Amino acid sequence: MAEIERFDRVVGQDGISRIHQEDFCQALGRLPEAKYESRGGPRLTDMVGLVRRQSTMPADDLLALADFAIVNLVAGAPDGHSKNISLLLAPDGNRWVAPLYDLATGLAYDGATVDRRVALSIGGERIVGQIRRKQWDKAAALLGLPADRLVDRVRTLAGQYPDAFEKALSAVADVPGAEEVAARTVPELRRHCLSLLQRLREG
Repeated sequence: MAEIERFDRVVGQDGISRIHQEDFCQALGRLPEAKYESRGGPRLTDMVGLVRRQSTMPADDLLALADFAIVNLVAGAPDGHSKNISLLLAPDGNRWVAPLYDLATGLAYDGATVDRRVALSIGGERIVGQIRRKQWDKAAALLGLPADRLVDRVRTLAGQYPDAFEKALSAVADVPGAEEVAARTVPELRRHCLSLLQRLREG
């Protein structure tokens, strides 16, 4: 297994230093119970406002917010709430969005028993089957990004994600349960991504 390096630690001459991290729920002054938008938690507009106010690299971090929304939709990850994205606050005053973490697909489970919604609405919509080009256009306007650029990122990830997911699973094929996860998830993930691409074409 590959070694995982922490993104909130820096190794220097004086040893290991910690980079302070605040998730968006915490940074926006919400209680942990309000981490979900559906329970009164932060919306994308709140996150954009936080980045604009606090980030020292806002252009990169607005793209990071876009990617957070995109990957949770494409991966079929229903748990992309405001505690699963963070700001890093360095001692020198720099602040930026941390690498994305805790991304897990829900597509391995029976669709009849899993809520097929995203935690963070896209263009005002959380139901996966209702997210089309016009919702991404609204999200792009909120993020201050060209709509075509944002949609291209969605299209690229949706086109490449199933193969990348299958490849990642093959790298851990000797782990108990990996084969079962692949069998249950990969076909559903391919259908899911094809459906996303179709809805983008529909407008």
